[in-house]
Amino acid sequence: MIDKDFSDILEISAKCGYLTKLLKTNYRNADITATDMSPLLLDSFEHNRKLLIRHLSKPAYREEFKGDTETLDTTAYTLVREDSSTGSTYKLPLEAKFGKISIDDEDLEFPKDSFDLIIYSLGLHWINDVQSFLSNIRTFLKPDGIFIGNFVGGNSLKNLRKSLIDAETASGFKHSPHISPFIHFDHVPMLLSQAGFAEVIVDYENIELKFDNPLALMREVKNIGESNSLNASHNYAISKKMFSLLQNYTNGFEDNINLISFIASPNKNSIRLKLL
Repeated sequence: MIDKDFSDILEISAKCGYLTKLLKTNYRNADITATDMSPLLLDSFEHNRKLLIRHLSKPAYREEFKGDTETLDTTAYTLVREDSSTGSTYKLPLEAKFGKISIDDEDLEFPKDSFDLIIYSLGLHWINDVQSFLSNIRTFLKPDGIFIGNFVGGNSLKNLRKSLIDAETASGFKHSPHISPFIHFDHVPMLLSQAGFAEVIVDYENIELKFDNPLALMREVKNIGESNSLNASHNYAISKKMFSLLQNYTNGFEDNINLISFIASPNKNSIRLKLL
């Protein structure tokens, strides 16, 4: 646990808000801004009674309105301004408690030095321009702020990748990209350093996976919302022969995920950890 009290927190890709609940529990006086590209997931905050947090919904866009819009929820203290001409949103310096913004992770726009803690859980492997994204995070972060994140990286799903290639070869199909390339553990300190972070701590955990066959693993990946992002631009379907090859694994199927975690700060000696 980090030995520091935070007052302005940004949680990127908050999904249903389970981590947000923990943040509110540990930092009761902090102003928290949660973002996610899915408005439906952010709306689920309102239906999760366990969260017990004040919230703000971004206003619906109206074509006939020109200029900036501002919204203040009567049960919250967060004001979010939206520029209807560009679609950009940013938090105003008010005495906020909790705000939520529906926006893509790579389109975030906040003033410089807005937050003393930024958290990004299981999302960096979806970012296209990682270096630009990390540089933006550094801009949003206060000089002594902390950036915490984790993501799937390294040699994750290497057996699944090989199984798909083997099945395509046996079926006479040209190989198609099924699994996005991952950031390697050794590259994380360099990427963060180039983005302007002076102090970096990186660790990883290897998670072993056991399924009946590769198809069962693929279904699980899809169910947790981590399916192939390339499907939208590639017309790809598994043939009957490939389906049969991927299904008939008499001895089961094993793979692994490398979960890479990091803590980074623009200034040295800003990261102070304490034992729980």
